[in-house]
Amino acid sequence: MALSSEPNRAMSSTEFASTFSSRILGQTSRFQRFASTLDPSGSTFVTSTPLLNGDLRSVIKPSSHPSSGGELKKIMEDMIYTPLGSIPWGATVTSGPITSSSVLSRSAISSASSSGRSDETLVFFKASHALGDGVSLGAILGELSDEAPDLRERVQLEMKKRRRRKKKSLLARLVAYVKKLAWFVRGIAMIAKQQFGMLCYNNCNPFADLLKVPIPGGERKRSLAWVSTITVEDARCVSRSLGCSINDLFVACVSKAVDRQILTHVASGVMAEEGGERKGRVRCVIPVHLYGGLLLPGQEIGNRIGAVSAEIEVDDEAGACFNTLQETKEKLKIIKEAPSALVSFGLAKVVSNLPSALATKLLKLAMSGSCVAISNVRGPDIPLNVNGCRVEQVVGFVPPPPSVPIGVVVMSYNGKITITLNGDRRAVPDGEVFLSWILEEYGKLALLSLK
Repeated sequence: MALSSEPNRAMSSTEFASTFSSRILGQTSRFQRFASTLDPSGSTFVTSTPLLNGDLRSVIKPSSHPSSGGELKKIMEDMIYTPLGSIPWGATVTSGPITSSSVLSRSAISSASSSGRSDETLVFFKASHALGDGVSLGAILGELSDEAPDLRERVQLEMKKRRRRKKKSLLARLVAYVKKLAWFVRGIAMIAKQQFGMLCYNNCNPFADLLKVPIPGGERKRSLAWVSTITVEDARCVSRSLGCSINDLFVACVSKAVDRQILTHVASGVMAEEGGERKGRVRCVIPVHLYGGLLLPGQEIGNRIGAVSAEIEVDDEAGACFNTLQETKEKLKIIKEAPSALVSFGLAKVVSNLPSALATKLLKLAMSGSCVAISNVRGPDIPLNVNGCRVEQVVGFVPPPPSVPIGVVVMSYNGKITITLNGDRRAVPDGEVFLSWILEEYGKLALLSLK
């Protein structure tokens, strides 16, 4: 998270810890997990008295401010590879001139500077998957902000819209219940057919051989990159014109980028060319939130995600980006019309109670053949402030599931879309190039939407 402020008003780690304690730990019913430690099994939260009393010195720490994009990514990579221990979260806070770290675009720096905000504060935040999903972490950002009361009111209004239904008779409710039961049974059959089919004909990750190559000591293990050039309104117009959702749009673009990465590896001789039915297919893992991307009022943070797999057939012919989008739309439609996320969530709960070695094997089997995880996180559409410091940008990375080398997040904040990459460097040697491919595919679809 990057914040801008007036000269000499950058936020210190002490000030951030105090704000976090009062605004987050003060809501014990919702954010109890932040005042807890994990037992050795990693599944049970135990309340920590020091954390509950606001002593956050062990989890929120100061650090020197990065003076370049390279130093910035080094801090991020160190956080990714440093184990959390028993406390399931941690934060590092740095501050310096707004031009030093390269986290913000030139336009963002120009806009902040013209408003007298020449200093920046960077908050590097890391959380265990056991703590909460992207929606929960997004809710934390909202509660940290000065605009928290307004955001709570917006959630309440959204919930009222979703609950607004006409009263039904007993017979109508009974018919609705039977239809829902039939939908659930039919959906399970559709999921079983789809997943079994993917496991049967080919469950080999196209990057599998590359991931066996050891990375020399001292070299970076991850490709980390992000870009913020697309507005929410632009993406909404493109998706509306092409008859798809924004999620469909970016899953198609990411799938094309993965296919282009595979073709690049093949052309350079580091990967064998695929053949048969597997060629031109990209298997994606898509996390789906069970409550439609909202943390309900009073609801405790947690992981309410069902991860589902979809295989996208990528059309490599010139100008065939629309064919890939249509393929993506059809595949994701099956997921949306079936209880895929609910079934996946339930199975994950069962697997999590199994011995660790067995659980890991089952998770790898479920993800077999998948090479990219794509998460879509909707953030506040208004600018936020924390103690008067403007939140300029939020950059979030998804930790890919076991054996999945590439993680992509498409997230929105204040009307802009940020796309992030967290990839194994052997699969994605250059993160900036990979993101440029996503933008290029988006540009093709944007041009197509104007015709």
